[in-house]
Amino acid sequence: MYRLIPKSWWYGILIGYSLFLVVLISLCDLVDASKVDVVRFFVMLIYFCFTLWFGAPSYYSGWRLIWRKFPALNKHVFPDINGIWVGSSESNWPIIECVNHAALTGEKVSAEKLGQIQLKADKMVLEIKASLFCVKVKGKLSSTAGDSHSLSSSMLRKHDADTVNLVYVYEQVTPEPKTSDQDAHRGAADLAWSASTPNLLTGIYWTRRMWWKGLNTAGNLKLTKITDKTDKDEPLSKYL
Repeated sequence: MYRLIPKSWWYGILIGYSLFLVVLISLCDLVDASKVDVVRFFVMLIYFCFTLWFGAPSYYSGWRLIWRKFPALNKHVFPDINGIWVGSSESNWPIIECVNHAALTGEKVSAEKLGQIQLKADKMVLEIKASLFCVKVKGKLSSTAGDSHSLSSSMLRKHDADTVNLVYVYEQVTPEPKTSDQDAHRGAADLAWSASTPNLLTGIYWTRRMWWKGLNTAGNLKLTKITDKTDKDEPLSKYL
């Protein structure tokens, strides 16, 4: 989330912190205290307070309490996207199947026909844990019972200040893959969050699943937040 905070804010924080240390050292001179020990103590104290306050994604962490009290911070600083998100994915798999069938049978398929094929919809759920320093995403699909977790993720703000994107690379494990699937593959997703619809994530995903056979898929994602809390004792399949 730290990427979303304007650089001018970070400069202001660093300048303010530097001025605080200057004042602290001056006070040490007045009371004849050891500058090194006092400065070291306050540097560590502020560091731990800052990381504990903003570094935890738990429901009762300091920054999330403030964000719930002042929801405008979601738009002007960074959004609290923590929670369980339930929705669906729409895959282009039926189009891939049609193209493969045509290749095997010699049947001609027009671009118009491919454009009329309905995408395959599957239920899915995401668990997002986010703080100032990191974002972690876990997911589960209903169709394949596949579990996924993010390997790398970031929050990016577009030119339009109302929209923030969650972009991440994930690895998915499928317990009983079909012949057209893999037991594990990687993919990526780009989900957009808007201050006008704070409980909605929409975007796209793509995979490198069976790419050497041209079976790598892509599609749409649409998810709605159903709770701000996460429960490590409850499986994600509960929400499907």
